[in-house]
Amino acid sequence: MVQIENKQSVQALSLKDTIIHILDEDAQNEEYILKRISELKHEDSQETGTYSTLLQILSSLEFPEDEAKTIWEEILDHKNTISSALERPISFRVAMLDYFIRINQKLNNPKLIEIRVYTDTEKLVLIDELTKLFNRRHFHHSLEREFKQSQRHGAPFSVLILDIDDFKQINDTHGHTSGDEVLKLVANTLKQNIRTEDTVCRIGGEEFAILLPHTGEENAQIVAEKLLEQVRKIYFKDRKITISCGLVTYPKQGTFAEELYDMADKALYYSKFTGKNKVSIYSQDKRASMRVPSRMELFLRLPDLTFKSISKDISLTGIGFETEHPIEISEVLDIQLREAISGQWIDAKIRIVRKEKRDASSFHIGAEFIDLSDKDKFILQSLTLGKKNKSVLL
Repeated sequence: MVQIENKQSVQALSLKDTIIHILDEDAQNEEYILKRISELKHEDSQETGTYSTLLQILSSLEFPEDEAKTIWEEILDHKNTISSALERPISFRVAMLDYFIRINQKLNNPKLIEIRVYTDTEKLVLIDELTKLFNRRHFHHSLEREFKQSQRHGAPFSVLILDIDDFKQINDTHGHTSGDEVLKLVANTLKQNIRTEDTVCRIGGEEFAILLPHTGEENAQIVAEKLLEQVRKIYFKDRKITISCGLVTYPKQGTFAEELYDMADKALYYSKFTGKNKVSIYSQDKRASMRVPSRMELFLRLPDLTFKSISKDISLTGIGFETEHPIEISEVLDIQLREAISGQWIDAKIRIVRKEKRDASSFHIGAEFIDLSDKDKFILQSLTLGKKNKSVLL
């Protein structure tokens, strides 16, 4: 098992680890280093970022790949210029330091540190200790980077958000140590079934995210279905493990990086609501954000006040209602809903996401569900997906 984890960690970090190995293998042999970097670029046929990765390792500065290539060439020219002026060779590291301090002034107060010390520290910050996957911090950083790369080159990329089904039951039945074992089994399965250039992260609890560069929606769905199929092969204490997945693809959807994450998360939410153990694509599953007209008794609890309203519409992900009471955007409230025909109650926590003035004294409020029990999710699912009313988009 350890061998598999180490192998997959190398795959996930392939380009960066390769460059570090080149820099570290014969640190004083500059001719060898420069030759290997040049060869590596030719091997990097998919343009996944040789020069940007190199500069990030050497300077901790982030550049788009095309700009990084230009900067690297300027650094080498600067190296030759200084060497000629001093009539002795200088290293590209010295030339880079002078370049970023005097010419392209990106550094004001640099600190020298051995690469191995830096990378070991960096991995402690960016790697999830339990699963050895990248963590949430690295995910958001990588998401922003891939989004910019996709914008620049016009290439698609896809985001998968995955969640272990019924994970709370595993913890409650077998204990948190068993839950940790399941997390590691799923993490290893995900790592073993992605490409070198893909990025898999644990972003919290039993939730994972995968970035798929240069991957359109159709191919991303194939990848996602393959991952679900492989996870289904995991049995833990006679229990079959499954995951649900939400998928979104840029530029087909989204206008900025974090919006893609939200869209994939909503698609995941839809998968959870409609049976689990499945892949939902944001662009295909608009029903997840569609609302059906629904008049239900609604009780809302503020810290110093409980008041009543009537819902106007409801969906798997949110609710609309009107009120005269002061409620602000982003406010979180506890609510109770009562369905008139069946008399069923739903307890939920909501976040206010939209507030529109209706008349002089009342507002139309749009809210998203942020906390529902499995029982209440089932009731909500039967109310929304079972409605005969014509649905309306938000």
